[in-house]
Amino acid sequence: MIEKIQIYLKTRGVVRANRIIFTVSSILLTIDVTNIIQIFNLLNSNDDEKILYKKMCIYIPTKIRDAIKELMELQSIPKEMFKYVFEELLNLSTEDLVQIVEDIDIDEDIKDFRISDNRNTNQLVIKLLETSKGKTLLNADCGRGKFIMQSCHENLGKAMTGYSFSTENYLIAKIRAYLKKEVVVNIIQKSFLEESDSEKYDMIYASYPFASAHDMREVLPILKKINIKFSSKRTIRFINMIATLNLLENLNEKGMLVSIVPEGSLFNLLDIDFRKFMVDNNYLDAIISLPLGLLAPHTSVKTSLLILKKDRAISDPVCMIDATEICEKLRRGVIFSEENINEIVSIYTEENGISITKEEIVKNDYYLGVERYKRGNTNLINPISLNQVSKTIFRGYQIKASELDGLVTDDAERTKYRVVNISDIHAEGFVDKKLTPIIVNDEKKFEKYCLEDGDIIITAKNSTVKTAVYRQYGDTKAILTGNLIAIRLNKEIVLPYYLKTFLDSKIGQAEIKSIQTGTTIISITPNNLKEINISFLPLSEQRKLADIFKEKTEEIIGLLEKYETAKEELANLYDNMIN
Repeated sequence: MIEKIQIYLKTRGVVRANRIIFTVSSILLTIDVTNIIQIFNLLNSNDDEKILYKKMCIYIPTKIRDAIKELMELQSIPKEMFKYVFEELLNLSTEDLVQIVEDIDIDEDIKDFRISDNRNTNQLVIKLLETSKGKTLLNADCGRGKFIMQSCHENLGKAMTGYSFSTENYLIAKIRAYLKKEVVVNIIQKSFLEESDSEKYDMIYASYPFASAHDMREVLPILKKINIKFSSKRTIRFINMIATLNLLENLNEKGMLVSIVPEGSLFNLLDIDFRKFMVDNNYLDAIISLPLGLLAPHTSVKTSLLILKKDRAISDPVCMIDATEICEKLRRGVIFSEENINEIVSIYTEENGISITKEEIVKNDYYLGVERYKRGNTNLINPISLNQVSKTIFRGYQIKASELDGLVTDDAERTKYRVVNISDIHAEGFVDKKLTPIIVNDEKKFEKYCLEDGDIIITAKNSTVKTAVYRQYGDTKAILTGNLIAIRLNKEIVLPYYLKTFLDSKIGQAEIKSIQTGTTIISITPNNLKEINISFLPLSEQRKLADIFKEKTEEIIGLLEKYETAKEELANLYDNMIN
């Protein structure tokens, strides 16, 4: 039935067909059955849409009349379309109409996606909030009210409130709330950046849209209230942390606030003052790192859940939960099964996550990425810091493109100098032999950036982390560029090829992840690299692993050279045969 109506509307150029289906279904659910004949008479009259819808609203209950009238005016539904949809939906039962109003995917336009519409994420949040045993709930921004509808079905509370700023979303959420007779639901048209009201709630879910731009003047009152200084000469995006702190004023002393935030806000410089505020005031109770792709296809932003409370003891640690792999992976994105949700909630309630003290967070400059604090759980053998076994760890020369263009030469015989860029690092773990030659006049300027045989190279800034062992060929001198870092080991203690095998391992990858920042562009600094621990094996054991690695690398290089030769032969096959 619904598909038939959707096809009818879309063939007539309607882009948002589900909004019309929602509106007409709402009218059918709110009017008295005895008035249906009156609606039919109106639809068959000569009245234009404006007069028709005004007359129709007489039969809609007073409490919801204005909302439905305004929604119809926003959509400007032609009379013939309205009549067709009305007649088709009359064939459905009340239960079917209720399901349409509560569950139909209003979000036909991907750009209009609201976090609170994501049913899968909502279910996890509901189960977390249940642990607070609260009775009153606030959802801001509630969008179209999907989270509140799910909360009603799960009997999460006795009274629920939703803030929704967009007019259309507010009207849809208000209509949905009206139909939930068993729970007191109040939808308020309000921006999440407006001054908080005096109402207190046991449970709050902060589900703000991502990447919405706001003038700093909107957020300055909030920053002033929590005594955080911030530049007022800019537009700000990703205001989730600011809006979350604004809602703390609405949280009961024994309540729980759950907020979904972009993962970058847990470690970027922009949000450090907000993290400091949460930690120093002992509000932060838990962080749950969510799987990448959970909100796909609407957004690829990596997200985390923050749990905030006011009644924490000074000695209470922060519980960090890595839920990135506790999910069901689909072809496009991921979902939580019921078992996944129960597992995450169980880790939280039984405090089986990673317990981090406030002092440790302060020591890490209020960095809240879960990966950094997982290192203590790895099975390192005789752990030792990388700094203890290195002669130096340095970043390459920050060379501008214009400067590099002036140094590059096509005559490699003229110079012994080469540059190493990210593109020269092969995924297989070695540096390309054919490096770009450059003319260097001021050798002292580049001397400290030159590589030595056996230096480990790692990307400082890239979409992925790449590592390689540099091999010296002849008397050439390779200058490392600024997006790369070199680790020069004390080879009497640790062998370069052994370290490469360790960094490629699951334990090594966990160590690297623990010090990296960024989600789309990953950043690593020399100082952070010094902090990671490695497994310190006897040289004899290191040599065994190093020899195997070198052997396999040579094998890969040989295969790649054969591949390139064969590819070149195919490309020139016609010319060679004809000539």
